[in-house]
Amino acid sequence: MKLINIKKASELVGVTPKTLRLWEKEKKIDVIYTPNGHRRYNLEYLRSTFLNINQNIIGKRKTIIYGRVSTNNQKNNLYNQINELKSYATINGLTVDDILTDIGSGLNYNRTNFLKLIKMILENKIENVIISFPDRLTRFSFKFFEWLLVQYNVNLIVANKIEISEQQEMTEDLISIIQHYASKLYGKRSYKKKLKEIIDENIKD
Repeated sequence: MKLINIKKASELVGVTPKTLRLWEKEKKIDVIYTPNGHRRYNLEYLRSTFLNINQNIIGKRKTIIYGRVSTNNQKNNLYNQINELKSYATINGLTVDDILTDIGSGLNYNRTNFLKLIKMILENKIENVIISFPDRLTRFSFKFFEWLLVQYNVNLIVANKIEISEQQEMTEDLISIIQHYASKLYGKRSYKKKLKEIIDENIKD
């Protein structure tokens, strides 16, 4: 039996230490005391029960649609993306509780609603996340986010499961990286023109 302290237990469960103490008083969670009077929590017990505990406190977990486009010029695409996901949810018998969208690069993790989504996951408030394609959530590290969601018992639903070749995937990733950093170097409006000039110069050389 592995025991952890209140700080690690609160991080695992997704609540504050104060909440754990309150649950203890209300006999909603088991606590073990050391000879020195320090609280300890059974790791396996928390892993097997904290989801149910949280549901009793915060209520039903939610189904969230998350959509993203890279630029403001793609707002129509975002609108269509969300409508398609809403239709997908309805067809599959899922009730959508909230819709989160961002306009920004998939390489940038500092997106307002992306961070809100992650925070809700860590607080055990989400049951399902519905996205169009993996890169709508993140351009890279998708496997890591899949793993993270599994740890919090969240179903990640990718509505469009179109298989692409490894070569095509690498090409798209490379283009995304070039666009992202060229945008930072030359400004969002002019980076395409500058990038073309750089490519043309290298071709001439």
